[in-house]
Amino acid sequence: MAFQLELNLNNLSLNKYVGFGDSPIPLIYKYLDRKFPNSKFILTTRSLDSWLDSMQWLLEHGKVKWNWSIKVHIYHHIFLGTKTFRKKILEHKFADFHTDVLKYFESRPKDLLILDMEKGFDTKEICDFLQVPATQVEYPHSNKRTTTTFYERVSYEFRQRKTLLDSLTKKLGKNLK
Repeated sequence: MAFQLELNLNNLSLNKYVGFGDSPIPLIYKYLDRKFPNSKFILTTRSLDSWLDSMQWLLEHGKVKWNWSIKVHIYHHIFLGTKTFRKKILEHKFADFHTDVLKYFESRPKDLLILDMEKGFDTKEICDFLQVPATQVEYPHSNKRTTTTFYERVSYEFRQRKTLLDSLTKKLGKNLK
């Protein structure tokens, strides 16, 4: 099944901010690099096992907790190659993404900072890399894992199906007129 993701990059308010993180940046970092010459990139990483553990939680519980829209599911399918936890596919995606980033910045190593989140980091390291004054800021960890209840999962699946049904009904209604 082929998926398309409409990323209207003009609507991302790219000129309003000096930094971006998380999704959809992994899909568009090359575009951002071209749009903003002399930009810097920070790759946050961790061990494959730790990342797989996180992906399993995200694809089983996180999507329910955060009530992912169809677009978010499509993004994850495009970026991860799957909407569900499939270890072999995710292992390949992890390796391919890291290889791609390293190769892309191979001739510009001063524009890429790699932070291993399992080892921790000092904000001074980031500030030095970005050439901004060092600050003492705690690294926030707002993404605490919790498991979902049966009720939450059923409710989530119902909302997903209703959203899809509403979308199809709307499209069919337009086609019938």
